[in-house]
Amino acid sequence: MKLLKNLKKKIAKKMHLRKKRKVRKAAADPVSSKKLKKKNLKEKDTISSRKTTDKSIDVVEKPVKETVKEIQPEIVLLDTPEKFAGTKDEIIPKLVDLLRKINKLEKETFEKNKELLKAKAEAELPEWQEAPGTRELYQEYEDRYNQLVASECTDKLLQRGCGKTFGIPPRYGYVDTGCKFIFTMKSAKKATVESDFFAGVDTKHRFIFRNIEGKWKIDEISYKFENEDSWHIYNI
Repeated sequence: MKLLKNLKKKIAKKMHLRKKRKVRKAAADPVSSKKLKKKNLKEKDTISSRKTTDKSIDVVEKPVKETVKEIQPEIVLLDTPEKFAGTKDEIIPKLVDLLRKINKLEKETFEKNKELLKAKAEAELPEWQEAPGTRELYQEYEDRYNQLVASECTDKLLQRGCGKTFGIPPRYGYVDTGCKFIFTMKSAKKATVESDFFAGVDTKHRFIFRNIEGKWKIDEISYKFENEDSWHIYNI
């Protein structure tokens, strides 16, 4: 009897434990703790990855500033004694810098004029009518042009006027695209720089510099085309 009672107790205990396990199992996540841990880690990595991706989308990379390398002119010495040869290093860089500034001003003015013409077309103004703002633009151009060249030219050259026309390519565009400068200096007071370039035809500009009170200034500008013998007087 005692053995039977003990056996019944053992069976009842086993049934109770089995029932308890089932309750726990039903209440628990069906995924084992090991699998659950892996799943949680995977989800964490996914969330982390998503955050990283989202962050990378929000980041705006700063554009790389392109550096435009300026084309330096080829310099040729002609009929210049050695004692004057070094003067080219004083005159030519200043000339190139001035011509590049003039080119920049021409380009800016050309673009502004395009905007005025566009506004005129949109307003359906007659062809013969001047676009509003044109006279002011021309005056601004002439004033700024004069400011650029005033200290670099003699009064003789300035009296010929400047800043009357603009276009694309600009008049001295060759200094930006590549050209050849022929430097000639035979006396301490005068130097000549000829620019040799191509603009539909072979063309030359001649800049005559004079030493005015210790400063080299452009005194005369002229031009000629291929196969011409004579120079034509020009303005700055």
